Amino acid sequence: MKATTTKRWTFLLLTLISYQLSAQYQITGTVKDEVGEPLIGATVHIMGTAKGAISDSDGTYSISDLSAGQYFLEFTYTGFELQQKQVDLNQSQQVDIQLVTASITLGEVIVSANKQLQNIQQTPISMTAVQSKQIEKLQINELNELNRVAANFKSYDDGGGSFQVFASRGIYTIDVVPTTGIYVDEVPFFASYGFPTLLNDIERIEILKGPQGTLYGRNALAGAINVITKRPTNQVKGYARVGYGNLNQLNASAGISFPIIKDKLFAKVNAGHTQRDGYINNIAIDTDNLLGRESVTTGFKVNYYPTDRLSFSWSSGLEVREVNAYALVGGFGVTNAILDSLKQNHPYEVNFDRQGVYNTTTTHNALKISYDFPKATLSSISSLQYYNTERENDDFDFTPFDINYVSNGSSNNYTISQEFRLNSTNNENFNWVGGLYLYYVDREDITPTVSTALAGNSAGEFTQRLDSNIQQTGLALFGQADYELTSQLSILLGLRYEIERSEITAIREHFRNGQNFEDPGNSVFTPGGPLPSPLVNSSFETDATFNALSPKVGVNYEVSDDLFLFGNMARGYRPGGLNQFVNDQEAAQYDPEFSWNYELGVKSSWLNNRLKANFTAFYINWEDQQLFTVVDQTTFQFGVDNVGESTSQGVELEMNYLPVKGLDLTANVGYLSTEITDYEVVGFTGELVNNEGNQQGYSPEWNGNFSANYERKLGPKTTAFMGLDYIFQSEMFFDPENTVKQVSYGLLNGRIGASYQGFEVSLWGKNITDEVYFSYGYGVGGAASFASYGLPATYGFNTVYRF
Repeated sequence: MKATTTKRWTFLLLTLISYQLSAQYQITGTVKDEVGEPLIGATVHIMGTAKGAISDSDGTYSISDLSAGQYFLEFTYTGFELQQKQVDLNQSQQVDIQLVTASITLGEVIVSANKQLQNIQQTPISMTAVQSKQIEKLQINELNELNRVAANFKSYDDGGGSFQVFASRGIYTIDVVPTTGIYVDEVPFFASYGFPTLLNDIERIEILKGPQGTLYGRNALAGAINVITKRPTNQVKGYARVGYGNLNQLNASAGISFPIIKDKLFAKVNAGHTQRDGYINNIAIDTDNLLGRESVTTGFKVNYYPTDRLSFSWSSGLEVREVNAYALVGGFGVTNAILDSLKQNHPYEVNFDRQGVYNTTTTHNALKISYDFPKATLSSISSLQYYNTERENDDFDFTPFDINYVSNGSSNNYTISQEFRLNSTNNENFNWVGGLYLYYVDREDITPTVSTALAGNSAGEFTQRLDSNIQQTGLALFGQADYELTSQLSILLGLRYEIERSEITAIREHFRNGQNFEDPGNSVFTPGGPLPSPLVNSSFETDATFNALSPKVGVNYEVSDDLFLFGNMARGYRPGGLNQFVNDQEAAQYDPEFSWNYELGVKSSWLNNRLKANFTAFYINWEDQQLFTVVDQTTFQFGVDNVGESTSQGVELEMNYLPVKGLDLTANVGYLSTEITDYEVVGFTGELVNNEGNQQGYSPEWNGNFSANYERKLGPKTTAFMGLDYIFQSEMFFDPENTVKQVSYGLLNGRIGASYQGFEVSLWGKNITDEVYFSYGYGVGGAASFASYGLPATYGFNTVYRF
C-alpha cells in the first residue's frame, strides 16, 4: 500500500512537471501612438529569441507557443522611442504599448551584462547602459568617447585613435593587452590595437565597472564594455549619413537591413568612411598634418531561424585605418614644468626629425548558434580575429636629432576563440549560467630600429632588428548562479578557473649596410648619457603557464519595484606573459596581476519613474601590478614587470531625470582616491626610487559628466532638438611616478537640429571652448615624460536619412 501511494505521488509530480514544461501561452496586445492611433507595422520582438510579430492594420500583434517564464519584449517603430518591457508569463497575457516621440517617463532598459537578459535596475552590478538614441544625442562615434556616460570610467587616446586607454576606478594600462575587456556581440578583443574605433549601427553599449573576471575572464581586471549591434528584422530599415566639419573632417556611412525569407532569414549590411586632417605642427620638418587620419569600415550580419528554437547568427567586420602618428611632446630630462610651458606657449607643436605613419587593418568574424530548450539555452560562439599594423618612419626619440626610429615595423595577430555556454531561461527564482571557453592567440612582431652608436668600433648608424612570436593557448571553465532565498532576497555565487600557456621565440640581430655584425664593446646613444648597451646578437625560446581562480559572491535585496540594494565581492585577473624585448630568457617572464573589488550599491526610481538615481561605494586592492618599465639596467631593455601594488576607493552617483516632456537631464559624478602602496624601481642612475604614497595614473580625484537634451514637436512630422553635455575631471597624473600631470579641465559639446519624417539635419560642436589639454601620456622610470594633445575645438554639420 505504501509503495502504491509513493508511485501515485511520483506520477502526479511528473505530470505536473510535464504540464509546466509543455504548457503554451501567448502574448497579445496593441501598439499605438501617443494620441491613441494604431501603429501599423511596428516590430515586437522577444529579446534573446527568434520570436516576434509585426502589428497589423489595427495595431494588434500576437506571439504564441510560449512556455511559462520571464520574457523581455522590445517595441520599435521608425520615428518613435524604443520601449522595452519585462513580462512574467504564467498565463496568456495582453500587453498594450503606447510609443511616443518624447517620453515623460524613463523606460525600462534591458541589458545582458550577466550573460542573461535583465532589467538594468535589477542587475546586481555597478553598470551604465546607453541605447542608440542616447548614443546619437551624446555624439558618441568612437569608443574613446565613452567617458561621456559614466562616473569613474574614463577613456583616453593618443589623438589619432590608434591606441586607446580605458581607466576604470583607478585601474588602467598603456600596454597592448587591456585591463578593460572589450566585447562586440559577445566576442572579446584581446589587443588594444585591434579594438574597433568607429561605432556604426549600434543598439546599445554596456559599461561594467569593477573586476568582471567570473563571467568575462582575462583582461576584465578593471571592467568590461559590451557593444551590441542592431539585428535585422522582417522590416526593411536603413540609413544614410553625411557630415562635414573643420579640419576637413568628412564622415559618411550607410546601412540597410532586410528580410531574405520572411520570419526565417534576415541580413544587414553597413559601411562607413571618415577622414580628418591633422592638428599638430612639426616645426622640425615644417608639416602640419600630424594626427591626421582616415578610416574605412564595413560590416554585415546574417540571422537565420530555421525553427522557433534554433538560430544562427553570422557577423563579419573590416576596418582599415591610416594615422600620421605619433605626436608626443617631451623626452628624457623633460619635466612636467616644461610640458606645462609647452602647452601654454607652444600648443599643438612638436619638434622631431621624422613623421611616422601607422596603417592598421582589423577584421573580426563570428558565428553564434543557439538552441532554446524549455528552461535553458545552449549557445556556441566561434570567432576569428586578425589585425595587422604597419609602422613606417616612426620616430623613437622625439627630438630634432636623428637618433632612433623604426623604419618598417609590423605586428600581426590572429585570435581564435570558442565558447560553449548554457544558461537558464524563464526561471523565476533560480537563474544560472555556465560554460567552457577556449582561445588561441598567435602574435608576430617585427621591429627594425635604426640607431646611432657613439662608441666602440661601430660608431655610426646601424639597425637592430627584433623578431618575436608569442603564442598563447587558454582554457576556462565558469559558472554563476543567482538564487532567490525569498521574494526579495537573493544570493549570487560564481567561479571561474582559467589556465593559459604562453610560448615565445625572440631573435635579436644587428645590421650595417645589409651585413650582420656584433660589437660587445659598443654603446647606444640614450638621452642623458650613453648607457652601456652591447650590440650582441641573441635569441631565446621559453614558455610559461599561468592559472587563476576568479570567484564572485554577491547579495541583493529588492525593497520594492523602485528600490534595489546589492553588494558584491569579486576578483579580476590579467594573465602573466613573456617579454620579447629582453636578451635573457630568465628576465622574460612576468606574473599575472589581480584585483579584488568590494562594492555596495543602491538603484532607485522616483517620481513615477521620471527620476533614476544609482549610488555605489567601492574599494579595490590591485596586486602584482604589471607596469611597463626598464627590466634590464645593463642592456637598457624595456618590458613588463610586476613591480606595483595599489588601492583605490570611491563613490559614484549616476542620475537621469525627465522634469518635463521632451527634456532629458543626466548627471554622473565620481570621487576616486588612489594610493600606490608598493612600487620600488631602480632609477636610471642606479638609485632605488620609492613611489609608495603616489597616486595611481589616469585617476582624477573628481570626474563626471552632465547632459541636457531637449526635443519639441513642431508639427505632426517635424521635431526640433538641441543638447549640451559637459565632461570634467580634476588634475591627474599619467604615470605612477607622478611626473607627468594634466591639470583640471572640462570639455563642452553640443548639437542642434531638426527632423522631418526620416530626414534630419544638425549642427554640432565638440570641445566648444577650445580647451588645450593632454589626452594621453606616460613616464619612463621618472627620467622621461611624454604627452599627446587632445582634439581642439571641432564643429560641423550632419545630415541623416532613415527609412
